[in-house]
Amino acid sequence: MGLSGCFGSVSLRRWVFVGTIIGLLSPFAVIFLRSHFYVPPAAWFACFPGSLFSLSRLMQSHPVLCLVLIFTSSAILYGTIAAVCRRYFPLAIVAILMIVALSIPPSLKSLTAGFPAQQDAMERMLQLLGDDPWLADVTANRIFLVDGRSFAPTDSGFPVPSVRWQRYLSLMKQTEIKEAVWSGEGYFLITSRMDIPRRFDRRLGPHTNRYATYGGVDAFATYVGYVYCPAELTQPREAFTITNLPSGDIVCLERKRRETLIRDDYQFQKITGAWYAFRLMTKYTSD
Repeated sequence: MGLSGCFGSVSLRRWVFVGTIIGLLSPFAVIFLRSHFYVPPAAWFACFPGSLFSLSRLMQSHPVLCLVLIFTSSAILYGTIAAVCRRYFPLAIVAILMIVALSIPPSLKSLTAGFPAQQDAMERMLQLLGDDPWLADVTANRIFLVDGRSFAPTDSGFPVPSVRWQRYLSLMKQTEIKEAVWSGEGYFLITSRMDIPRRFDRRLGPHTNRYATYGGVDAFATYVGYVYCPAELTQPREAFTITNLPSGDIVCLERKRRETLIRDDYQFQKITGAWYAFRLMTKYTSD
C-alpha cells in the first residue's frame, strides 16, 4: 500500500493537527538532542523562522515571550506545510531532515585526511599573508585591514595590487578557502562555512556575534578548516578585533598542553607541525 492508500483518507483538519504537533515538538527535539549530542546549527532551520528570536535581543529582555514566539511560529509553519502537502507531508519532513544531515560539517578526521593534498598551496597562502601584515581578514569579495577599514576589490582605493590579488584568488580557489583570518595568535583558513543570512543578521541586534563561542543559544553558523600557529611572527602583527575568532586562540595557546580538544561548540586536532584542523560551532553573545 502506497502513500495514497495510507494517507489519502486523512482529512485536511487532521493533517493540520499533525503538522502543528510536529511543529511544537521540533524545538523540543532540537534542544533535547543538543544537550546530549552534536547537532549542526542548521538544525535550527527546522524551527525557522521562530529560532531567529533565540538570537535576538528579545531573548535577553523577554525570554518567556521569545520561547512562546519560537514554538508558535514553528507550529504555524509545520501546520501550513502539512495543509499544503497533506499526504506528502511525511516526504517534506524527510526532506527537512536530509537538509539538516547534509549540513553537518566535515569531521576532523576528513579534514586531516585531506590536508596533505592542500598543504603546499595553503603554505603559499600563508606566505602571502605573512608578507602583508596589514591584512587581517581576506575573502574573495572583501578584505579587512588591522586598522578596521575594509575594501571590496572594485573599490578605487583597494590596497592590494592587481597581480598579487589574483594570486590570492587563485590560491583560495585551489584550496577552497572561503576566508583567511588572523586571530591574534594564528591564521585561520576557513574551508567550509555556513552563515546566518545577511538580511537577518542586520536585524538581530548587537547581541549577535558570528564568531563568538560563549552564550547559551546556538547561532546559524559553522566554520570549519585549518589553523596555523606560528612559533614566531616574521613581522609584528596587530590582533584583528572586528571579525576576530576568539576561540581560534584556544588552539595556539593550548597547543603546548594538548594536541586535541573536543567540545560541543569547538573542536581541534593537531595534523602536523604547527597545523591543526578545527570545527567551530558558534553561539551568540551579549558582548
